[in-house]
Amino acid sequence: MILTLSPTLLTVIEKLVIPYLFGFSFRTRHGSMPYGELAHGPKGIRQYIATLYGSRCAADVKEFLRLTSLRRRHANKWPCPCGSGRRLGRCHHHTVNGLRDCLGRAWFREEYARVAEFEEGRKHH
Repeated sequence: MILTLSPTLLTVIEKLVIPYLFGFSFRTRHGSMPYGELAHGPKGIRQYIATLYGSRCAADVKEFLRLTSLRRRHANKWPCPCGSGRRLGRCHHHTVNGLRDCLGRAWFREEYARVAEFEEGRKHH
């Protein structure tokens, strides 16, 4: 997402390489990541996506992804996954629309399918 906004070498260095190297050196010295660490695998992916939406609950991720994959007019009529009781168009629409504009609906359709697959695999184990 960072590179879609500014696809330059300077952006890669400033926004990706330097934070990675800082985190790595901090972990080497202190034994832990400076800002905490997400879980590994599907759980970590859900946690990360939840932070993109500003949600505290990773369980909301699947519905947020589904709504982001829809057209604005249609998605804004659905209840917001955050549990506020309001429809998306009156709640998290700025966040959802910004992500949709940045990555496109197709990306969110694919991510929704992947998260649904994680859940399906978890049910069978």
